[in-house]
Amino acid sequence: MDSRPLSALVEHLKGQPRVWLRLAVSRPETEWQLALLEVTLGEPPPGWCRQRWLYPSAAFIASMPAGITVAKWFHRKRLRLPGVSLDLNLSDSAHVERRDSRFSGVFQVLPWPTRDWMVHLDGHPQQVTHDELVATDAPAFLSFDQAAAAFFRPPRGPNRNFSGRELVVREQDLRARIESVRVRPAEVLVAVKGDALSGTWLTLGGDGGAKRRLSSRTREVRLPAPFGLGPGAWVALHRDQELLDRRILDSAWGGKDFDVEIDVTTRVEVLIGGGEGVSTEFKGELPSADPRGVMKTVAAFANGGGGTLLFGVDDDGNPAGLGETRSREDLDRLTNLITDWVRPQVHFMLAEGRVDGARVLVLDIAAGGEPPYGVGTNDRKLVYYIRVGATTFPASPAEVRAIVRSRLPSNRDPRDPYFPA
Repeated sequence: MDSRPLSALVEHLKGQPRVWLRLAVSRPETEWQLALLEVTLGEPPPGWCRQRWLYPSAAFIASMPAGITVAKWFHRKRLRLPGVSLDLNLSDSAHVERRDSRFSGVFQVLPWPTRDWMVHLDGHPQQVTHDELVATDAPAFLSFDQAAAAFFRPPRGPNRNFSGRELVVREQDLRARIESVRVRPAEVLVAVKGDALSGTWLTLGGDGGAKRRLSSRTREVRLPAPFGLGPGAWVALHRDQELLDRRILDSAWGGKDFDVEIDVTTRVEVLIGGGEGVSTEFKGELPSADPRGVMKTVAAFANGGGGTLLFGVDDDGNPAGLGETRSREDLDRLTNLITDWVRPQVHFMLAEGRVDGARVLVLDIAAGGEPPYGVGTNDRKLVYYIRVGATTFPASPAEVRAIVRSRLPSNRDPRDPYFPA
């Protein structure tokens, strides 16, 4: 972070053909008071659109003025928009800080790295209106904070407080960014994007970390990590000594915006080591002519928190395998059985791996969003199941009702006639 004169920001804004502005003001008495003015440069924030929410005691405005218009507001310390006019008691300096792409702070997450100019406002704190906000041509909200959160789209988390006075200019750097990071057992895959990738570098942080030079056509880079990632691991996107973007890969340092991919074999070994339980079951063979036993477990997993079936692993956790030559047929048959026998349809994924040379099939069942899930080929004769420990049991009517209640949206009335007392 460094400090720069307000005049530097004014001159920079003058060179912008357009900016994307969002404004929130409150009028608890007679005069408009600024709550938040956010100006974004480079490209519009995700989901941004022109709009005006006007209430007697509050206003929320999104517009796209020329940069020189905003520069004049800052220079004259006076903002003028149709229906809203107020003084901007700006200090003569701004705090400037570089932010990574997808940085999750108090403002909406942006896809590009940014340089954020935070301008302090002098004078008394603002007084937020405490009225409910209703209008014929705008959404209704119980509070000013609720409306501001919907308008500015800050990251989810603890309730954002808009009772202060904030002014920020978020300048996006469209030259280069890290789109995504996937961590594999022996490598890191990094997707990149930008208008000026040529001549930039991707470096896996740490002594001896892999490094790759990018071209304008680079879209994904593989960085070898044969010994895994050490403490403080991170990926840097840079041009010589200028850091453009980064991803922290160590959770102890706050890293969380990346995906970890575990190969199927490693995952099967971990599941076998954990034994059977409420979300894991072993099956020595694929379902036979009567698949009901396997389908009961599929429905029970969907009715609960999801789970995994391992085919080719016996009850003692020994990977006996499934034999060879019919991989595609096995996957297709299991898919058809689940589709035919379980109602409503569940979400699932199939994968194949090897443990000690034995072929093992992995069936992942997601927690269902439309419980209860039953087994049967006739919708009127479905039997429902739940998982208790490592065993699947038929569900009683009371247990089925409990399953459904546990998945109801918060705004659904549980006194629905479907639930007899």
